[in-house]
Amino acid sequence: MRPADANRIVEPDLAAAEEREKAYPDIRPMELERSATEAFDIVHEAVKRLGWTIALSEPAGDDGPGRIEATYRTLLMGFTDDVAIRVTGDDTRAQIDVRSVSRYGLHDLGANAKRIRTLFAEVKAGLEKGERTGLETGTPAGPNKKQPKIKGRAKKLHVRPKIFPPAPDPHLQRLTPD
Repeated sequence: MRPADANRIVEPDLAAAEEREKAYPDIRPMELERSATEAFDIVHEAVKRLGWTIALSEPAGDDGPGRIEATYRTLLMGFTDDVAIRVTGDDTRAQIDVRSVSRYGLHDLGANAKRIRTLFAEVKAGLEKGERTGLETGTPAGPNKKQPKIKGRAKKLHVRPKIFPPAPDPHLQRLTPD
């Protein structure tokens, strides 16, 4: 949870969303040709590889999208920043929406945007090296059964332009940028 003295998190209005869009036009939700379950596993592994502290990890279910909430501690000053990730989709496509916000300071000097880019690059790297998801790493077949072959190539990665409207998910509202 965020400390009481941390920067207030307010839901951005349309003008703030448009301003953010102009400042960081490359920061958009990432879309994958993978199931939401597979995408969640890939994102979760990427967050772990980046060394972020995972505070909450809830795979998608009937009650809502997959959510990961993590913290990142800056090296120089030791500030803690919050990252909220939402994974939505179906059996064939998934969308990854990421928000990063600094707890302290008046301006992050682009650090939160850089953090989102770093996560997306790590997800993409995992896909390019053919990262196996939880579905692909099931228990081995018995001695008389053939092992299923797993293709090494990752599915295509698509990033589609989209304006970030205010997040309707109340869990993400706690961690939206100021």
